[in-house]
Amino acid sequence: MHQSLIISFLALFSTLTGLCVVQEKEVSLSFPELQDKIVVSLPEGHDPQKRYPVVFFYHGLGGQPDTSLIRFHTGPKDWIVVGMGYVKSGRTDLSTDGLAREMALFHKVKKQVVEKYGGNIRECYAAGFSKGGWLTDAMLQTQPSLAGGIVLGAGKMMQFNQMKTYPQSKFSGKKAVFIGIGRSDANYTFAYHALLMHRKMGAAVTLEIWRDLGHSTPQPGSAGLEQWLRLRLSNKGGLKELAEQKTKIAFDAAVKLPELEQYFVLRDLSATPYVKLLGEAWKKRIDAGIAILKKDKKVLQESLAYSKKQKALFYELKYRNSADLEKVVGGYRSIQKSYPNSKEAVLMAKDIARVERLLELVRPREAEMKSKQAKKNKDKANEAEGPSKENDRDRIPRNPFNR
Repeated sequence: MHQSLIISFLALFSTLTGLCVVQEKEVSLSFPELQDKIVVSLPEGHDPQKRYPVVFFYHGLGGQPDTSLIRFHTGPKDWIVVGMGYVKSGRTDLSTDGLAREMALFHKVKKQVVEKYGGNIRECYAAGFSKGGWLTDAMLQTQPSLAGGIVLGAGKMMQFNQMKTYPQSKFSGKKAVFIGIGRSDANYTFAYHALLMHRKMGAAVTLEIWRDLGHSTPQPGSAGLEQWLRLRLSNKGGLKELAEQKTKIAFDAAVKLPELEQYFVLRDLSATPYVKLLGEAWKKRIDAGIAILKKDKKVLQESLAYSKKQKALFYELKYRNSADLEKVVGGYRSIQKSYPNSKEAVLMAKDIARVERLLELVRPREAEMKSKQAKKNKDKANEAEGPSKENDRDRIPRNPFNR
């Protein structure tokens, strides 16, 4: 019930902005290196002489080129949405050759979309779920022409270049990144690694955590993603008024809930793009509401458990060895023990299991490295001592007459 309440009330943003499932015009593109056709969803009233922002969406493992997830969040107007395919099917391949192969296709598709259908070359965004999310994160790092990207159910797998900061565009400003992840998704910490990396490189990053979800996206949709996409449009007319209206509707609906559910909804609401757009006034109003809720013992326990969990999580993200990870496990267990009746304590069981799996990988690796280092030190010590007497004797030719 808790999950459905949060999604239902935050989904009011999307429902009340008029998003609906409609039949836009779709065209298909064929490429010899692909088994599936690329799907291009054109906006309502499409005019190829105009310029439209474009989202190139990569599906997850086992999927097919699809535009429905992104189109639901953009609404029927304003955007071109492209359902991408992969040159190589199967599991994620982000090797140098694998990435180059997929990028060659991406640029061919982008060229056609820009030239034939009015895609704006300065407003191209990559997006993807799971396998597509890993690829999107790699594209953000390696394709400077992208205005931004949407990483869902994935995060940072590796650093692909040594670029310290993203170049600032005089047209769109900072590179914009949206990251959405389920709280119980196995890729949860990878999403946080992506958050830290992209922020460090100068991107404007929005992170949305989907409570009680695993490796999936919210149904019917993500209020944060819909807002983030609306903020990307060059036409900002009436946007603050819209954000004010929708935030007030969501806030008024939230305060009618029982205290604990109200706390969760307001906490999620405070992190939405519209609230950030509106600035301090709404942030203070939501914080004031949460402060009053903390007078309830259950809410206070939940709030404290969450705050301590976040500190433990960021310590986990910066671990250097198995000793650090053992401290993280101890920290999570301590939080569970201190707040046993909190929902955070229940979710933390997966955090502990995640770190313990990581320990199973790290410990043997450390033992191997320790063994190699010991051998290296022994070899250095032997070299410093010089050849042994026994070895010297072996080098002196024997007297053939001695038997």
